[in-house]
Order: sequence, then C-alpha cells, then structure tokens
Amino acid sequence: MKSRYLLPLLFITPFISSAQLNNRDEPFNVVMVGVGMQETFITNAAFDAWTQLYHHRMISSRPAFGGELDYIYRRFDIGGHLTVPYPYGVAGAYIGTRITRRRSPLAMFLNFEAGGFYGHYKNIPPLYYTPSSDQAGQDLYLRYTAVYIGLSTRTYFNRLHFRIGSRKKGVSVNSGLFVTGGYMPFGRRWEYGYDTIEYNADENGASTVFNGVKVSTIPYMSRFFVNAGLIVAVGI
Repeated sequence: MKSRYLLPLLFITPFISSAQLNNRDEPFNVVMVGVGMQETFITNAAFDAWTQLYHHRMISSRPAFGGELDYIYRRFDIGGHLTVPYPYGVAGAYIGTRITRRRSPLAMFLNFEAGGFYGHYKNIPPLYYTPSSDQAGQDLYLRYTAVYIGLSTRTYFNRLHFRIGSRKKGVSVNSGLFVTGGYMPFGRRWEYGYDTIEYNADENGASTVFNGVKVSTIPYMSRFFVNAGLIVAVGI
C-alpha cells in the first residue's frame, strides 16, 4: 500500500527544517495541541486475497486527519493521539524520553506506545450473511479492532517554528513528524453492524454506540503495522 505524497514529505522534511516551543517561545516545558495528516501501512495478504476473491475489491490505505495532545517536560514526553479510520485508524497513548541533545536542532523523542487499532469498511459484508431484523435498513459496515503495543518517534523542527500574534498574547506554532511501529498481540476481532446514537438524560449528552455481531469467517489482518504522519501543533 503506497502513498504518492505522504512518504516523500516524511523523508524530505528533516533536511529542510528543524524543538518544540510554548507560547513564550520557551522549550522543555510545553503542552502541544496538534493536528495533521497521517497514513497507516499494513500488509494484509490473506485479507486482500479474501476481498478480491469474494468482493472483487482491493482495500488501499489513504492519508487521513488526526489529532494529538502532547506534554513535554525537560527530557520526558507523554501524550496521546487519535486518527480517523480511513480505512485504518489508530488511537494510543505514549510515554518516553528525548534522545537528542538539548541544543540539537532536532527534538526527537523515543516513546513506548499502546492503544487500539481500527478498521472501517463499507460494502464488504461477510459471506452468506443474512441481516437480522434490527439490522434491516441500517447503514451496515465491517469493523476490525485489535490492541497494539509498539515504539514511536516524534520529532519537532525549530526552522519551521513561527508565531501568530504578540509575544504575550500570541501562540507558538510548531511542526514535526511521527512514526509508530506497532504489533497487535491480542484482541483481534471482526464485527459487522451499524452505529446508533444513544442519549444520556443524566449527563445531557449523546454518544455513538456500535451494534454488531462477531464474525469469524474473515482472515485477520497482519499483526504488524506502521503509522506515520506530519504534525502542526500549537505550544501553550
């Protein structure tokens, strides 16, 4: 699964740019709130063969939007990130340490990471599946979930840093990239169903709930994946 645009940017960026700064342009004690583009790369020989044989389709990875919250204090890094399944999504938390020197033009962190891996597929029903009465007329889709652990790097670049507004009231904008290598040891599961919105009168809110049934006739995805992307974050 290849990307025409994201991979070249990931390789070019370190050579044209280079640590994270808060709204006072101070490093080493900063909260980063960021968004960016990411893509997930995974080899799925068995699943791809199944979709081609029975549905005449090939599922390809595409760039997708994601968000993150990152706190950096001295040499330590802790945070979490979430990407929209398109068709793959990753939601995880990480903690780690800086591996470059304090005065280095690159602020690179090596983190341990854990979370959930997701897949979202429309128009790929299980074989010989008959919808139940509650599924009739619903927007059904195939969902894949698994638990992953792995290592990730997050790198910020000073040369792409800039400010918006004054020094006292403005914000500091920082750019960088991340790469996650994940392994899914357990929790791999296929389900087929639909989403519903449930309202909570006590909390005056609503949440989306997936209503599905487990499917055991579809090949699992590979246990290994790589998730990579570009970050634009505001330091506060």
